Parts: sequence; C-alpha cells; structure tokens
Amino acid sequence: MRIRNREAQDLLGHLPVRKKNANKSHGGRLWIIAGSGRFPGAAILASAAAARIGAGYVGLSMLGGDKSAEPFWVKAPDLIALPATTKTLTEFTPSAVAIGPGIGRSRTAQETARKILRRLEKQTETLVVVDADGLRALGRAPLPPHWILTPHSGELAHLLGWPVGKVDDDREAAVEMAQQKFGCIVVLKGHGTLIASAFVAKRASKRSSPWRSTVFRNSTGNSALAKAGTGDVLTGIIAGLLAQKVEPLYAARLGVWLHGELADRWVNSGRDQLSLMASDLLADLPLALAEARAAKSRAVGSRAVRSR
Repeated sequence: MRIRNREAQDLLGHLPVRKKNANKSHGGRLWIIAGSGRFPGAAILASAAAARIGAGYVGLSMLGGDKSAEPFWVKAPDLIALPATTKTLTEFTPSAVAIGPGIGRSRTAQETARKILRRLEKQTETLVVVDADGLRALGRAPLPPHWILTPHSGELAHLLGWPVGKVDDDREAAVEMAQQKFGCIVVLKGHGTLIASAFVAKRASKRSSPWRSTVFRNSTGNSALAKAGTGDVLTGIIAGLLAQKVEPLYAARLGVWLHGELADRWVNSGRDQLSLMASDLLADLPLALAEARAAKSRAVGSRAVRSR
C-alpha cells in the first residue's frame, strides 16, 4: 500500500496501537443494536467489522422477534448477546454504541431505538454512531456534538425534508445543512463521501455565528461499494474505532478512508467492481490494516531521514 497524500498519513496516525501488555479491556466495549429477523446480515457485518478493527468486546442486540434469526447466534461465537433495553447501558457499560443497521421500520423496532437514543443523549460520555433505520428514530435536534450520523442521499433527504434530487444536486450544501441542524458529525455516503463537522471560527464577526461547518471529502473508494451491506461494514469500522477512544471526527474520517481503500484494493488487484460483496471487505480488512501500518512506518522513517 502506498500512502498517496499527507491527509492519509495524518489519518493513519490515528490507527489504534495495541501495547504488548494489553488485554481485551483496552480495546473498549462496544454495543451494537442492529439486525432483525429480516436483516440478520446487517448485524453480523457491522459487528464483525468492529471486531476486525480492534474493539475488545462487541455486544450485539438484534431487534424483532422473528425466530428465523435464532440460528444466527450459532454462527456468531465472537459476539456477546445483549438485550435491546436501556438497562444494557448500565449493565454492559459500553464506551461506544452503534445503532441502526438492519433494525427495520417496524413500530416495535423504532420505539426501542428511540428509547435507547433518548437515554444516550443524557449519557454525554458515550460515543454514538447512528445509521440506516436508526436515523428515523432520532429525536429533536441538536444532538451531542460527538455523535456521528452516517446517511446516504435518501436518508439525508428524509432528515432534511428535502427531495433526494436536491441532495444529489449539491451534496456539500446538504451535508453542511445537516451538520448545522443536528450539531454533530455527519457522514454523507456515496461517490466522494463527505464528512461534515463543526468548529469555532477564531475571528467570527459579531453579526455571524461563531459556529461554522467544515466539510472533508474522502479520496478513496469506487462504485464497487454500491451494494447492500457495505454501509453496515462502515458503521462497524467507525464504531470499533470509537470504542478504542479514537476521537469522533478522526474515527469517521479514518473509517471512511479505510472503507474506500478496501474497495480500491479490490479493483486494483484485478477483480471486477461488480463482484465485490460486503463480506469481502471484512476478509480484506486484516491485510489492509497491516499494510497501512507498514506504509505509515515507512513514511515516518522517510521523514526522519530527510530531517537529519
């Protein structure tokens, strides 16, 4: 892997490092509320991605009472089965929470998600990623500034009350509007994924608000990612980084960068764009991480030599 620019070097500098004396607690505790009887795959994709990126404990709550999801747990020995109730926040004590992939839009699922999200708003120390149908359960804005929302164009249109075409016509304006409305980090997925966050202007005029939005455009990724399940993997990667105490903005930017890099590796290795599946991202993640660390070390070593 070649680190193509200084931005990538900066992002990779935030990759968690596992110390020699580390134990699973150092990887953090992550609670994922995802999946349902209809969409069990979303749960495994998000959870596996979080574990692959280094989360120490990954607890999973699936929503919906469809018994067809029961065999899923036999195939998920790495995960901790947790009840989808607010008590889990005090009993499992997660440092980060991801909610939304595959939970569906049923009344029961949405009510459960709303209860959990309302409780999380009061626990300001917990880092949160909200994705997919979890976005429909959001309460009133603004949200805590360290939360991360990860909508695609259609979901962002719903959040803003805009037509989808208006979002697609000016994605940067749309993601900036969403950031200002919700007051947190917003990741607008799609070609050239955008990450919007707030910052305080040093020289804000008296007539303008000191709060402004800054928008980052991701440089990795391709249309191979245009397939169901890839967004669930992204949610898991970002949440897994949060569980390891990566700052929210860097967790979002680094997660998006790695996600796109995996798709670029797929195509650059001679495999066709149409053939990529979300599970392929999970399979390629360990080697991509190893190559990223090696590339970062080479870059650091090269700068040290030049500075002598």
